[in-house]
Amino acid sequence: MTILGLTYDRNLNFRPHLERITGKALNIYKAIAQAAKATWGLNPDIIRIIYTAVIEPIMLYAASSWAITTNREYIRRKLDNLSRIFAIKISKAHRTASYTSVLLLGRILPLDLRIAEAAELYKIKNGSPIPMLPGRPIEKRTSIYRLPHPACRDDLHFKILQTQEELIEVTNKTPTIYTDGSKLEGRVGGAATWWEQGEERKSKSFRLNPYNSVFQAEIVAIQEALMMIAKSQHKVVNIISDSRSGLQAIINTNTTHPLIFNIQTTMRNLASMNKTANLFWIKAHAGIPGNERADEIAKKAALTNKQAPKYDGVPLSYVRHTLRQTTIDKWQQRYTEATTGMTTKMFFVDVRRAHKILSKMKVNNIIAQLLTGHGGFGEYLFRFKLKSNPYCECDGGVCETVLHILTECPRFGFRRMETEQILDFAMDTQNFPSIIEDDSAREAFLKFAINSIKIANNRNNSIMKYAID
Repeated sequence: MTILGLTYDRNLNFRPHLERITGKALNIYKAIAQAAKATWGLNPDIIRIIYTAVIEPIMLYAASSWAITTNREYIRRKLDNLSRIFAIKISKAHRTASYTSVLLLGRILPLDLRIAEAAELYKIKNGSPIPMLPGRPIEKRTSIYRLPHPACRDDLHFKILQTQEELIEVTNKTPTIYTDGSKLEGRVGGAATWWEQGEERKSKSFRLNPYNSVFQAEIVAIQEALMMIAKSQHKVVNIISDSRSGLQAIINTNTTHPLIFNIQTTMRNLASMNKTANLFWIKAHAGIPGNERADEIAKKAALTNKQAPKYDGVPLSYVRHTLRQTTIDKWQQRYTEATTGMTTKMFFVDVRRAHKILSKMKVNNIIAQLLTGHGGFGEYLFRFKLKSNPYCECDGGVCETVLHILTECPRFGFRRMETEQILDFAMDTQNFPSIIEDDSAREAFLKFAINSIKIANNRNNSIMKYAID
């Protein structure tokens, strides 16, 4: 029985649901596979976008209902097989490459961990306690029923000040409040400073909790500026902020963000008092005294203010980030404990660093051979019965592997010596992680490695369609 896209079965093991959604994903894979081979076809970045934007949403649908079943061996194996075949296409690796290696090279996370992450996020968004911050409230959206009727909503706008002349014209005769928010050393603060005729008259500062965002600090600072206007005798006051995202959120009268809703309510209250707050945006750190002063006070408040936080709503961005870090930690543990992907582990020890490094690299089949050990090497070809022996032509008793080619094989001795002089590193397994992490060293290393692997491939006549496609 299928209800709202979720297939139920009598035992509630959700196998029929998994079969249905994996079938849908496999149909997409078949179309991709026709246009993406190991040595030609779709760009890996395009395949990765398709995976994250299409396949993951299909598999994560209604995750909170069936996430608990991902602990079962059958379910997890099914998910691993699906993510592996997509990761092979993304990484341009041979189809025999291990799940551990291709997932890392494809820069995607295990599907069962992603499902558990999506389920936990759904629960938190719907009122469950936040595991990493017990007792703290999630920042909930304002009900649309509390918004004013569309016919009664104000036409809000802000002006961009691009030149010093425009700034002087705006602030010359009108009181101006500069606002800013800051996050420093993991602490968050904000400030609003009132200026008249080029001089500071007064200021307010506050702190937020470490989990709050700079965006929240910027918005709370603008709210504090509005409260300063409400308590003053002035009818027209300028508010100048360097947070364009904050100002754009404020002029969106359809938003349900609680802080923005409060600001819009305060602005309507000011209008009922015949007071006006004009909103302006300026570029940050442009040498404007008021803006620099607001930044200084905000940073000081973040580090030294001992008052209670002005706002304690936990932003959804923090929850997402923390859940993702937990997911990556679990993936790191699996990666470390896995008995497969040993060649990949020679180059990448930490999955976070690997993601950062691989995002800078243009992955192709030759690089995939280098990082997985699956390619036109004697040992690999012999293992899959594609060659009569595993030995390198340099020595009838030494297996031809990636490690042998990179560190020992005398056929590449001269180029290896030249590369080591450029790198200032010896070519051995202990130095591979450092070499691959350094941008300049990586370029020289890959040049040597790719050239050597191509020679090995040509020698073994290893570019075989059935081996790589």
